[in-house]
Amino acid sequence: RLDIGEADQDGRGGDDEGAEHGCQRRSVDQFLEGGGFYLGLVHRVGPILVAVVMVACTPEVEATTTTPSTTAAVSNSSSTTLEPLVECPPIPYVVSELPTRVTGEAADLGAIELDEFTAIGGTRSVFWVNAEGELAIALIRGTLPPVDWPGERGAVDVAGTEGVVGPHDDGKWVAAWFDSDGSDRCDRYTMVFYPPVEPFEVESTLRAITRP
Repeated sequence: RLDIGEADQDGRGGDDEGAEHGCQRRSVDQFLEGGGFYLGLVHRVGPILVAVVMVACTPEVEATTTTPSTTAAVSNSSSTTLEPLVECPPIPYVVSELPTRVTGEAADLGAIELDEFTAIGGTRSVFWVNAEGELAIALIRGTLPPVDWPGERGAVDVAGTEGVVGPHDDGKWVAAWFDSDGSDRCDRYTMVFYPPVEPFEVESTLRAITRP
């Protein structure tokens, strides 16, 4: 089968208590050192000074610094440019039998509405259309189906290579296979049959694929 996540309340305390908390207790006299400016400051803002002493003698708490992460900033300021996938070489197959409703290859590829199977970068495709110019079959080199089959699928021989095929959503039929071991993306193939399509048409078309 193809494999197609604490300080005193009043601000006072002994020297030993202060040392226990890692705090150098400072008296009001020590705050007054330095002259009359500080003295006058005490007369005017004495209550505030007491509060300062209390704050200075609160238990030492290990500081936790939160540094804003620069990863996102670097990620946003510098972008990695991905080179577009190189288109795979031409498809090395000949499809010698097509359903009767198919009139030929699409002449205007720009008129083809791409979908999840045909819009994959780096792939090379051949489109066949019906009389109204609507896409009937797409053969894509460079990818296996991007989504699995919703139901049963069977084995089919494609030019000597074993592939798988089965009905898909919205009436499509999808086949997939690969050359060699499939490690090279250009050795992977998907063929999509768009409705209306009959199972026998799918089988006969796949079995008629050959290498030139």
